[in-house]
Amino acid sequence: MSGAIEVYSAICFEYDGTQFIREHNHRDTYQIYYVSRGKVKYKYAGKKIELKAGEFLFIPPMISHEMPSYGIARVFDMKFRISDKVLERNAKEQLGGKNIASEEEKTVLDMLCELVQKKNKYSSRIFALHLEAILCNHFAKFGESSGEYDSASEDIPIDTENLSLCVKRALPYIYGFLVQPVEAFSIDALAKQVGYNKKYLSMKFTEDVGISIARFFRIARMNKAKEFLTNSHMSVSYIAELLGYKNSPHFVKSFREYLGMTPGEYRKQFQK
Repeated sequence: MSGAIEVYSAICFEYDGTQFIREHNHRDTYQIYYVSRGKVKYKYAGKKIELKAGEFLFIPPMISHEMPSYGIARVFDMKFRISDKVLERNAKEQLGGKNIASEEEKTVLDMLCELVQKKNKYSSRIFALHLEAILCNHFAKFGESSGEYDSASEDIPIDTENLSLCVKRALPYIYGFLVQPVEAFSIDALAKQVGYNKKYLSMKFTEDVGISIARFFRIARMNKAKEFLTNSHMSVSYIAELLGYKNSPHFVKSFREYLGMTPGEYRKQFQK
């Protein structure tokens, strides 16, 4: 067993569209569904998600999910616990929901899918060590605490009619934080503004919106940056200042990690 991760189960199966897993959640266990071939649909926090080859669904504890009878795919399913606090915090903030695996992550996950067929007394430890390496590599590559990278670099559709009261109250404050110093935003600060318990607010937000508060905030800030770049002639340095970044290089670095291009390159796409 790894010091940071303990794996409880790991299976790889061929999904032919006839299997069905009813909606449920796990009290203190994380889960990964990785599609190595084909595509399949899941429901995550009440929202439908289609996973294609090379994509995985990362499910934190207490988040409802189910697998409807749809699709043909090869799926790797692993359940585990995270005991390292830093690793757990970053996993909740950056990975909840659908993710696109990097080439390195796909190589390891495909390998683990093959190893499932050859289980022995060391299998759980092997799975735990490789999973820990995947998570650490992800956070090291994209910033342990900044977490600026998101595979879902797009608007997040929100069903405003069916939001919990605490989430409805939180959204205006989140948007208000977009024009404050980046470091001013935290889940603690948001919970204090809204007047709800931090854990309860985080849980309800993820259930209603489908991603964590921290991930939603990062996407919202980048979407605001894209809006400024396409609809104004403001300089990149001025946009960085408006959005609360310490300096222009910090903003440029965050934008590149998020979209794979600089703000200037993004703006050129919309110039006549």
